[in-house]
Amino acid sequence: MILTGSAERDALIESAHRLIADRYDSTGYADRLRAAETFDQQKWADIAELGWLATAVSEENGGLDLGYSLLSDLTQALAPGLLLEPFLSQVGLGVPLLDLALPERQKDTVLGRLLSGQEIVAFAHHETRTGEYFNEAVGSTFVHQDESFILNGCKAVVVDGAIADQLIISCIAPGTSDVNLFLLPASSTGISTTRYRSFDGRNVADIEFTGVKVPLSARLQYSVPMTEVINEVLGLYALLIASESFGIMQTLLKLTHRYLNEREQFGTKIGNFQALQHRLADMLLATVRTESLLTLARHQCAELGPSGAAAMISALKYQTGIAGAYIAQESIQMHGAIGMTDEFIVGHFLKRLTANDFMAGNADEHLSKFIEQRGMY
Repeated sequence: MILTGSAERDALIESAHRLIADRYDSTGYADRLRAAETFDQQKWADIAELGWLATAVSEENGGLDLGYSLLSDLTQALAPGLLLEPFLSQVGLGVPLLDLALPERQKDTVLGRLLSGQEIVAFAHHETRTGEYFNEAVGSTFVHQDESFILNGCKAVVVDGAIADQLIISCIAPGTSDVNLFLLPASSTGISTTRYRSFDGRNVADIEFTGVKVPLSARLQYSVPMTEVINEVLGLYALLIASESFGIMQTLLKLTHRYLNEREQFGTKIGNFQALQHRLADMLLATVRTESLLTLARHQCAELGPSGAAAMISALKYQTGIAGAYIAQESIQMHGAIGMTDEFIVGHFLKRLTANDFMAGNADEHLSKFIEQRGMY
C-alpha cells in the first residue's frame, strides 16, 4: 500500500514534526545522553499514545495497517530528534516478528503490551560482532524436554537488549540448521545480560542463556518458512535505518546552509565564498541521489515487501552509508571547530550516521548483496 500524499500520511508526518519541534530540543541532546535514565519514559508513552508503534501492524492484531512505506516516511520525519527512545528498533524488529506470527495467547498479549508502550522487546539473533547481517549461522540450541523447551546459547550486540522486558531468541535443534524463534521474558531464570551503550547512545547488550526453560507455547509459529520471516524483518530494519540516515542527511544540509548564510568572516557572509557554495552543492547532489533510491525502495517495499525489494534496499543502505559519512564530514568542516563540540548537534549527527552504517549490515555487505541480487557476478 502506497499512501504518499494521503490524509493518513500527512497527519502522521505532521504529528512527527510537531513532536520533534516541541519535545526534542537539540541544544539539550548532550545532557540527555549523560542522563542516568536510558530513555525518557514519558516521551515513550507519548509515542505509543500517538499510535506510531502500530503504524504497519495488521488490523487483526490491533494495528493501523498503513504499510512499511509510510513507516519509512515516519522514521525519516523523526530523524532530526535523534531519538534515544527505541522506536525504530521496536517497529523494525520485534513488533513485526510478533505481528507476522500465527495467533497465540501469549504472543497476542505481549504484542498488545508492546503497542501500548508498556513493554520493550528485543530480537536476539546475531551471535558474533563481525558476522554478516543477513546470513549469520545460528549456533544457539533448544531441546524438547517433557512439556517444555530448554534453550542454551549466547547473542551479541542485541539492540534494546539492555532495556527489554521480552526477548525473541533464535535457536536451532542440535544437528539441524532449521531456525526457530522463542518468545520469553528477559527476566527468565538462566539468562545473563551484559548491558552497555553504543557510541551514539543506544542501549545494547550481550545475552547468555543457560538451561532456560520455556513452555511449548513460547515457540512462535509462522505460515511461511522461518528464513523468509527473518529476512523480511531484517530487510525492513535496514530500510528504516537508511530512512533515518536520509532524514539526518537532510537536516545536516539545512543546518550547514543556514550556518553559511549567518556566519561572517572578512566582513562578508561565508556563504558568499564560491568554494563553499560548490561544496554545499555537492552535498545537495548526494542528498538528491539518496532520495531517489529511497523513493524506489519504498515503492518496491510497498508492492513486493522487504524481501522483494531486497536489492533496492541494499542499494539504498550502501548509498546512505557512503553519502551519509560524506555529508556529515563536510558539515563539520564547514561549521569549523564548533562542529565537534559535545554541546552542538552536528557531531552527534555524525555519530548516529556512523552507527547506522554499522547497523543492519554495513555498506560493504549491502554492496555485495546488491551485486548478488542483480546477478552481476
